[in-house]
Amino acid sequence: MRDDAVRGLQQFLKAKGFFKVKVDGVFDLKTRAAVKNTQRKYQQELNGIVDTADFVPMIYRVNGENYVVRVSCPCGCAS
Repeated sequence: MRDDAVRGLQQFLKAKGFFKVKVDGVFDLKTRAAVKNTQRKYQQELNGIVDTADFVPMIYRVNGENYVVRVSCPCGCAS
């Protein structure tokens, strides 16, 4: 699955030093690992899922501004 939202997430993670590979818009194991590493650093639940309950509040703290990333689940569900 390739997605502009995933590309945006990867660019964000790369800018913060969590994503070390080429940005390609695919929510794969490397992207999930980067999300989990971000969650670990900011003391969020380590689930590798980008959601409004855990990830967006962490993004707010990192950026200091309202920045929302919406990402589709790799399985294709609407979460």
